[in-house]
Amino acid sequence: MVDTADPVVDVKDENKIEFTTTDQGKMKVTPTIRLADQQEDWTKIAREFNLKLPEYPFNPHGEVGIFVLNGKVKNIELLPQADKQVQVRVSVDVKDNYYHLGTVNKRDYWEEGKEYLWVLTDQKGQVFEEKVIEDEIKEGEEAEKSEEEAESNTDN
Repeated sequence: MVDTADPVVDVKDENKIEFTTTDQGKMKVTPTIRLADQQEDWTKIAREFNLKLPEYPFNPHGEVGIFVLNGKVKNIELLPQADKQVQVRVSVDVKDNYYHLGTVNKRDYWEEGKEYLWVLTDQKGQVFEEKVIEDEIKEGEEAEKSEEEAESNTDN
C-alpha cells in the first residue's frame, strides 16, 4: 500500500525553500500512430499506450489495427505514388490526452506487390509521422481464403 502525504495547509516560513522558475508553459502535443498487422502487435501497442482493449475480435488476416495517440482520426485516403508504393494518409484533429483505436479492412486498400506508406497528418496536411508496412498480407489472405473455402465446403 502506498502512503500519501498530508495535504499542505499552511507552510511555515522556516520550512520554505526558495526556488527559481527557469521556464514554464504548455507543451505542444504531437500525434503518434502505431499500426498492427499481427495479433502480437495489437496487444503490444495497447500495452505501450496503456489501453484496455475493447472486446473486439481483431483479425490480422483481414484488417490492420490503427492506434493514434493525441489525435482523433477524421479520414483515411489512398494516394497512389510510384509504381509499387501507395500512400495511406490518416488525417487527424490534434487532441491532447486522447486516443483513437480503429481498424481498416485490408480488402479496402490492399493490392499484391505494393508497399504501403502510412502518413499521419493534420487536416491542413502537416505531416507528423510516416510508417511503412511491407506487404506480408499475401500469406494471411491465402489463409483466410482457405478458411472461407473450408467453411463453404462444410455447408454443402
